[in-house]
Amino acid sequence: MTETAHCIEELAGLLHGELALDELRRVTTHLRSCESCRRELVEVATGVGALARVERLGLVDAMPPKLPPLADLSVDPLAELAEARTRRRRARWVVPVAAAVVAVLVASAAILVNRDGSSSPSRSRANPTAEVALQAVGAQPARGEVSMSGTGASRTMVVSTNLPPTKADSFYEVWLLDTRTNGMVAVGVLPSSGTANFTLPSHLVSRYNAVDLSLQPDNGVPTHSNQSVLRARYA
Repeated sequence: MTETAHCIEELAGLLHGELALDELRRVTTHLRSCESCRRELVEVATGVGALARVERLGLVDAMPPKLPPLADLSVDPLAELAEARTRRRRARWVVPVAAAVVAVLVASAAILVNRDGSSSPSRSRANPTAEVALQAVGAQPARGEVSMSGTGASRTMVVSTNLPPTKADSFYEVWLLDTRTNGMVAVGVLPSSGTANFTLPSHLVSRYNAVDLSLQPDNGVPTHSNQSVLRARYA
């Protein structure tokens, strides 16, 4: 999302706490000055809250995997809620509620950031999202970053680097590393773009504390080449 673009697609992730720290900063900054997105935020929050209330009342067995528009729901309490909310009444409360939501989100973002603007390692581990810088290993001039996000059974790991292209007979591999035992597990090959997105089991992520990128020869051997180029600890 650019600074001038709307943030409609990020609103659901914002309400569920699924945005990475840099995305949270951009979205909350945008919401301060965009009335259209603030109105949309309240609409999304209303739908999520109403569906949660229906589930608590036992009117449905479980939440649907994807939230349908309010107009498509057939549950009576939701229909009554939609009919009772007129445009005139909504115009009176939509802005104050959106402002309150933004204030809470900005306060949450402040908890994740130190006064000097840097991310705190200890707080990142307590929060569903953690971002750390990848440091060059050896003489390879490279850098990058890795982020972990999500809760529950799976975590999303995003790796972004500026590594130079490899030769035809080699490739970059991403690993989870335990720096205490040097145990490793391969995650996947880094594409030529230098950026990759991996979905990993949470129990696997918790068994390791670092991410390692290696330069691998294309020789069919699945073990680590002992030629690390980037590394970062996330726990």
